[in-house]
Amino acid sequence: MSTNQVATGPAPGANMSGLAGGDSNAAIDKPIGTPELRPAAIFSHDMVLQRHQPIPVFGTGTPGRTVIVKLLQNGSTEPLKVITRCDETQLDAHAQLNTSAQMTQHNSESFDHIQSNTSPSVRSIHSTDITSTIGSKLGHRNGAEPVHFAASDSVSAFTTIDASGHWLVTLPALEAGGPYELSISDHSGVTLRYLRVYVGEVWLAGGQSNMELELRNSEHADAAVAASADPLLCFYNTPKTGVIDTEAEDHAIWQVSGPDTSGTMSAVAYYFARRLRAELGADVPVGIIDCYIGGTSITSWMSRATLESCEAGQAYLNRFSNAIAGKTDEQFEAETTAWKTKFDAWNEAIGKARAAEPDITWDTLNEQYGACPWPPPVTPTSQYRPTGPFGTMIERVAPYGIAGFLWYQGEEDESYCESYGELLPRLIAEWRGLWANYTDTSPCAAHHTMSSTTSPQPVHEVSCVQHNTDHDNTDHAAACEIRPLPFLIVQLPQWIDKTVADADPMHWPVIREAQWAAAREIPRTYTITTIDCGEFDNIHPTDKRTPGERLANCALHYVYDRGDIPVDGPQCVTAQAEPVAFKAGSRETQDGATAECTVIVQFDHAGGLQFDGTVPGTYRRPAMATRDDDIDQQAISSGDKQDVTPSDMPLSEEALVNGSESCDDRYYRAACDSGFEVAGADGIFRPAAATIEVHTDDVSAGTGDTTTAADHATVLLSAPDIGGKPKAVRYAWRSWGPAPLFNGDGLPAPPFWTKVQ
Repeated sequence: MSTNQVATGPAPGANMSGLAGGDSNAAIDKPIGTPELRPAAIFSHDMVLQRHQPIPVFGTGTPGRTVIVKLLQNGSTEPLKVITRCDETQLDAHAQLNTSAQMTQHNSESFDHIQSNTSPSVRSIHSTDITSTIGSKLGHRNGAEPVHFAASDSVSAFTTIDASGHWLVTLPALEAGGPYELSISDHSGVTLRYLRVYVGEVWLAGGQSNMELELRNSEHADAAVAASADPLLCFYNTPKTGVIDTEAEDHAIWQVSGPDTSGTMSAVAYYFARRLRAELGADVPVGIIDCYIGGTSITSWMSRATLESCEAGQAYLNRFSNAIAGKTDEQFEAETTAWKTKFDAWNEAIGKARAAEPDITWDTLNEQYGACPWPPPVTPTSQYRPTGPFGTMIERVAPYGIAGFLWYQGEEDESYCESYGELLPRLIAEWRGLWANYTDTSPCAAHHTMSSTTSPQPVHEVSCVQHNTDHDNTDHAAACEIRPLPFLIVQLPQWIDKTVADADPMHWPVIREAQWAAAREIPRTYTITTIDCGEFDNIHPTDKRTPGERLANCALHYVYDRGDIPVDGPQCVTAQAEPVAFKAGSRETQDGATAECTVIVQFDHAGGLQFDGTVPGTYRRPAMATRDDDIDQQAISSGDKQDVTPSDMPLSEEALVNGSESCDDRYYRAACDSGFEVAGADGIFRPAAATIEVHTDDVSAGTGDTTTAADHATVLLSAPDIGGKPKAVRYAWRSWGPAPLFNGDGLPAPPFWTKVQ
C-alpha cells in the first residue's frame, strides 16, 4: 500500500485550542475547585446532563475526604422529575430512614462494585443515602419501556474520595428539565455552585477535520450563525491538547448556542443538535460535547493497550516509534515551534481570506498562501500521535453522561486504509467501555436522597427513549441491563485530490466499506451515507447541514424510536446474471451495441427509485496491466481491480438513446455515468449502462409520476465485452465518480460491491 500522504490537516480557519470563542468572562466565572476538591473540567455553568439514566458526577481530590453532590430546583419554575421505576413491579409510597448498619453494608457493596467495574481513570467508593422511595402502578407509552418519575425539589448523593484521589457519585435518572443548580461540596466548607444546569440529551461528537469544521466556516455560515440562538442548545469544546493541560481545561466551558458563540461549534454537530431540538420537543435541551482534532488518525483516539492488541494498531505504534527514535527533546521542541509558527500564520490567513470572500476557491487560496503545512512533526507529545487525544480528551470527559457518539473520521488513514476495518470496531468497543458502567439506558429506582418541601407529587408516566431496535432484533432485557451506547458514523463522501485524479488510488472506497461494515456487524452502530456530498479537490466540503441532519435522522429513527423518519437509501440485496440481453422495453447501450450480458440487481428501501443529479466528475484510471484468473473478494473490496473506461470518455447530462432526445434520465444512465461497474473472470471492472425497471402499476407511462411506492426495485445492467459470465458488480466504488442512484426519500444508495449469483 502506498504511503503517499495527501494533506488533510485541521479544518480551515479552525479554533486550534478548542477554547470558548464567546464571552471570556464565562470562563473566568467557572467554578474550578481546589486540589482538595476538583470536579472534572467538563462541569461548568450551562451544562446539559443526560436524561433517563443515572447521572455521573466525578473528579479528583484529597483521599478520604467526603464529597456531597446536590442537584436543586433552586428557583426553577419546575421541580426535578426523578425517575423511580422502570420495571413491572409496584411499590407502596413510603419513607425509610437508614440505619448505620445499612449504610455500612451499602458502602462495602459499592466499594467492591466500583473496584471491579470502574475504568482505571475514574475509580471511587460510591455510597448513597437512602431516605425515600416513591412508586405506583406502571404504564406504557408508544411501546417504550415503562418509566415513572416523581417530583422533587432536590436530589443528592455523597461519596468518599478513594486512595488514588478520584471520586464519583451518581445522581438518579431524571426526566428533561431545568434550569437547575448543581452544588459540589465537602465538610471543609468548600462549595462549588454550577448554575443554569439542564437535563436533556447529550451526544459526543468525535473525529477529525470534517467534524471539526466550524459553523462559521461552513456553507451559508452568516445566515446559520445569525439564526443560531437557542437557550436549550449548548455545547462544550474539549481543549485540543497533546498533553493534559489543566489551565486550558479551567477555561473550557459549556456555551449556549447563539450568534456570539455558535461560530466555533462543529457545523455537523450543530445541525445534528438543531434537528434534535426540533423533533424531540421544545422542552428537551440538547448538549454536544465537541471532542475532535483535525488531521488525527483513528489511532490517536485509542489507547496503547488497544492498539497493541491488534496487528494494525501495533503497526501504527511501530511507525511512530521509528519516527521519533534518536531525537532529543530540544529537537522535538524546535521542530514543533517552527511548524506551529508556519501553520498558525497559514491558518489565520486562510480564515481571513474565506471570511472576506466565502466563495473563494482552493486553487486561488493555494496560489496565494500555499498548501497547508502538513503533516506536522512527529513528537512524543504531539496531539496527532497515536493514543494522544485519547488520553488528553476522551478520558478527560468520560464517563460524563451521554446518549451516544457521533464519528466523522477516516481521511487521515487513507494511506493505511486496509487497516481501518480492524481498528474501527476496536475504537467503538473501547469508547463504549469507558462509559459502560455509568450509562444504564433502562433507568431504575436508585438509592439517593430526594427531598421536597411539599408532599410527594403524583407519579407520572414517561417513556424511556433509549429503546431502539438492535440489529439482531432482540427484545429489551430486564431492568437495569447496561446496553452499548449508540455509535453513529459518517461514511466518507466523495473526494479526490486533483494531482491523482487521473489515477485514483482507490483508498477511500476501502475506508467507506469498513465504515459500512461496522454498522452491519456491530449492534447499535449505524452509518449514514454521504456519497452524494463532497467537493472535487477539497477535502473539507462546506456543506455540513446534509451530514448533520442525516445523523440526526438516524438517531431519531434508531435511538428515539421515530420509525416514521426515513434513513435508508437504496440497498443492494442480490445481483444475478441474466443469460439474455435486456428485457423488452429496456434500452441499448449508449453506442448502440447490443448487450452481451445483463445483470439484474435487486434493491430494497427503493420506493421511488431513480437517477438524480449529474455526474460529479469525469476522471478515470486505465486498466491494470495484469489480470487475474478469477474474482477475489479481498481484491474487489480493496479496490485493486480497476476498469477500462477511457480516461477521456465524455459525460452525458442526458443520455440520448435510439436517437430520441426525450429519454427520461431518471430511469436510465449510460455506462460512463451510471456509477455501476461489472467484472468478468478477468477481474477487470467495466462501466455498465443501467436501467431502472419501471412497472406500469407503479409509474404512469411517459411521465414517471409515482402512484404507488414499492419498497423493492430492480436495476438492469448492460456490460458488453466483459469476457464471459459476470462475476461481480460494484457501485460508486471510487474516491470520486458517478453516484446518481436515489430513492423517493431523496436518500442516496451507499457504495457497494457484491458477487453475481
